[in-house]
Amino acid sequence: MKSFEGQRVTEHYQQPMTVEESAMLKSQIKTSLYLLIIVSICLCACIVFYVSPFSFTQILLLILAVVCTYWVLTSKSYENPPIRQDLEAGIKLVVQGKIEAKREDSSDQKCFLTLLGHEFEVSLEQWQQVKINQPTEIHFAPRSKCILQLRPLANPTNT
Repeated sequence: MKSFEGQRVTEHYQQPMTVEESAMLKSQIKTSLYLLIIVSICLCACIVFYVSPFSFTQILLLILAVVCTYWVLTSKSYENPPIRQDLEAGIKLVVQGKIEAKREDSSDQKCFLTLLGHEFEVSLEQWQQVKINQPTEIHFAPRSKCILQLRPLANPTNT
């Protein structure tokens, strides 16, 4: 992650993650685990139902698939290391500034906001929530850059 030092930062600070924000990151890890389990089950099913009756090679492949699945699940290699590091650290970064640009990538169905020279991937709902030059506060996990909160701030009144 790039440092925000020396840039147009109105405010940049660390805060502890809330319970809800930690749960949000944990749910992303669980999704990866469920996907891995489904792929493993499909792999095992393909090997089992490939040809009947079982041949020695099929039995070896099935055993290998089961051992590999067990190894992956016990080694926790399915977990996203940056998300895991963010959870262990338990902190988030909060930045405030004006939205400099909005970009929508229709081919990947992704939305991006640029704040203080850094591009953040956001949900469509968050993308629609703000306008260019609108003061905004973004809470994000420092290593994975997962957006935990995006809050449009009220425009300062000119008196």
